[in-house]
Amino acid sequence: MTTHGSYLRAVAEALEAAGVAVADWRADPGEGWIPFDRARPSVLTWDYDQAGLGWSETGGWYLLLINSPGRRVTRPLDVPSTAPPPVVVAAVLGTR
Repeated sequence: MTTHGSYLRAVAEALEAAGVAVADWRADPGEGWIPFDRARPSVLTWDYDQAGLGWSETGGWYLLLINSPGRRVTRPLDVPSTAPPPVVVAAVLGTR
């Protein structure tokens, strides 16, 4: 786990608490990934094969939406790169 692991875990837990189904989370040096669990009920649904929340130390938070075969849509979230977890959650919920 990187120094950002606790932060990414807190965001994943805040998403779950808000009703967004999270599959897991991963923290790597300078970046992280929180895939949404499309097999469980969630307050958000996606018309994509895969969906998740990405984080980059330099680029901040973004939604990554993927349709096979390899069609990707990236939607940056308008929050600071180390925004408090409730702020990140509100930005994700605002993409409905």
